Amino acid sequence: MLTRLYSTEHPETHFCAFAPGVVDTPIQDELLSREPDERYAAVEALRAKRGTAEMPRPQEAAGPLLDALETLPRLVSSGAFADIRSLRG
Repeated sequence: MLTRLYSTEHPETHFCAFAPGVVDTPIQDELLSREPDERYAAVEALRAKRGTAEMPRPQEAAGPLLDALETLPRLVSSGAFADIRSLRG
């Protein structure tokens, strides 16, 4: 909602709430070092993605993120939410 508000108050600037997807950053080390726990299915989903294209390392994610940032103003209206996973098809 804040992004939507900013886009209304500053129409000369394109604002977008941008989700970069799951990136293999140091927080993944912390999350995935814990013992599996059935109460946290999302952690197991992350564990399954690690080392795959679904969870790139920062160096691998940087290029697509920069490309997406350049094209977002053409793809989504100002004030909108965009997820890189849906932008990539």
